[in-house]
Amino acid sequence: MRKKVIRVEQKDNQIIVNADVMTEIMDCTPQMLTALKKEDILVQPKYGSYDLVVSLRNYLKKLKNKASAQTVEGVLDFHEEKARLTKMQADKAEMEVMEMSGELVRVEDVLSDWQSILMDCKGKLLAIPSKVATLVADMDDPAEAQQLVDEHIREALEELADYEFIRQRQRDPDERNGGSQTSAKADDL
Repeated sequence: MRKKVIRVEQKDNQIIVNADVMTEIMDCTPQMLTALKKEDILVQPKYGSYDLVVSLRNYLKKLKNKASAQTVEGVLDFHEEKARLTKMQADKAEMEVMEMSGELVRVEDVLSDWQSILMDCKGKLLAIPSKVATLVADMDDPAEAQQLVDEHIREALEELADYEFIRQRQRDPDERNGGSQTSAKADDL
């Protein structure tokens, strides 16, 4: 291993150092010095010597530029994140207004409504045979029996189409706690 030679000289407001001093100051290898020299970051007034102040200033600029590039590419930027948060808060407020006006519906509400609609429909469809059986048994005309069955099935399906009625029923607290309009409506059929 060769012995490092420390050489520093001052010329006309310049501090000139050799490669050994630069590797010590920058804590790098001679290969890195060569690479930085090729990038015009390290200034060499003559072969084997470096202008310390200008070279370090250039190297620090490179590091600052690299750091700001990382901010753009992936490191969090405070102003950017604050703007993103502000936009998200505005979007949330807009969605709340849309929900209050009825333009936007929560997924949970839709699922609950559809479960209720399908359960009501299932109950009505399963009740048709017992309701219609005695009525059809006394009929002699098959077309008339078919029409009666058809009417009961269509009534059950119309309830499915009345989505707003179901939504209103679930929003109305009296309907949740007491009797159900759908039950009363089903009994009328």
